[in-house]
Amino acid sequence: MKTVPQMTFASAWGALVVAWAAAVAEEIPAPPTVPPTPTAAVEAPAVSNAPALRDPFWPVGYTPRPKGSPEASRPMSPRAALRPPVPDWPALKVKGYLIGPRGPMAILDGIGPVEAGNIVRQRVGGYVFRWRIDRIQDQKLTYTELDVRPADEL
Repeated sequence: MKTVPQMTFASAWGALVVAWAAAVAEEIPAPPTVPPTPTAAVEAPAVSNAPALRDPFWPVGYTPRPKGSPEASRPMSPRAALRPPVPDWPALKVKGYLIGPRGPMAILDGIGPVEAGNIVRQRVGGYVFRWRIDRIQDQKLTYTELDVRPADEL
């Protein structure tokens, strides 16, 4: 006597998938065909004053160099492309004055006590600003701005 083999789970699943695909194929209408239109002579595109499209992966504030400039052939370092614009020199804020063991001193906000001849630096907006304290006399501070450097180069 011959028996009908039992249906396995995989074969039942396969049959179900085939039935579902057939049902879905009947429900989806075929896209309408559009007859080809005869093409006229291709016109040159009009010059537009619209801004050029921007690459979405460029850093904020980055603009590429013009293609015809001599600087365009020179590669730009990745750090220079990501560097924020240099802010204006911040003012040194004096919190107070005092007389130290070697003469007058000034207490600068965010830096601490300084005396004449010291070189101080302060980080602002991704850059490090450096000053030289020239003179502290009669409750007045005079200084010279030395340089500004990106903070990642120090």
